Amino acid sequence: MTSVALVTGAAGGIGRAIAQRLADAGHVVVGGDLAPPASETDGPHEGIVDVHLDVTDDDSIAAALTTATELGELRTVVNCAAVLSAARTPNLTDSQLDHQIDVNLAGTIRVCRAVTDRLGSGGSIVNIGSISATLGGAPGVGVYAATKAGIEGFTRALACELGPRGARANVVSPGFVDAPMAGLLRSDPDTEARIVASVPLRRLGRPDEIAEVVEFLASERASYVSGATVRVDGGRVAS
Repeated sequence: MTSVALVTGAAGGIGRAIAQRLADAGHVVVGGDLAPPASETDGPHEGIVDVHLDVTDDDSIAAALTTATELGELRTVVNCAAVLSAARTPNLTDSQLDHQIDVNLAGTIRVCRAVTDRLGSGGSIVNIGSISATLGGAPGVGVYAATKAGIEGFTRALACELGPRGARANVVSPGFVDAPMAGLLRSDPDTEARIVASVPLRRLGRPDEIAEVVEFLASERASYVSGATVRVDGGRVAS
């Protein structure tokens, strides 16, 4: 039966790279997002079926899952949908607080809630975290960091639930990646230079480098890896 992967946040940046890598590895990918791919180069790709998906809406999640199951056997789910509203804690609005929690953390949990009973032996969930869960990140990203820390804790618990049926759950934790969301933190050349200098490899990561690790964790090559957080950060946390 055709192997199907569902990827949330698949319209651009890291999510698009993940969808393309999984498609290249032989999956039929349902790429869900609120908007179409960001550019022509991130647009239609063989093996990817783009659908509208709002991870804050259970009906939208159910519709994406219907598409996925009509295409074959759901084997892989990657939760990449996320938002970042940079604001220092005293200036944080209720809207910024609620939206980040609803998309990043609750959205990941909603999708996992909807798919866990559909994943049999060999199934894999990969949730996208962030090194901000460990480092705290820059000033103004406290809620984002909290949601990513929550994803790590949730995924460890989920791995324990899925294990007896032979399915797995892991986290990929990117560092600073040259993708649209990083632009919110790279406000000027000096800021970017400081970020690069803080990374032992002295460069930003690429979306395809994150996608390679996700594809590995989704594959049978990682059949005994579950409940893990894999950092892809150029050594930033180690420094």
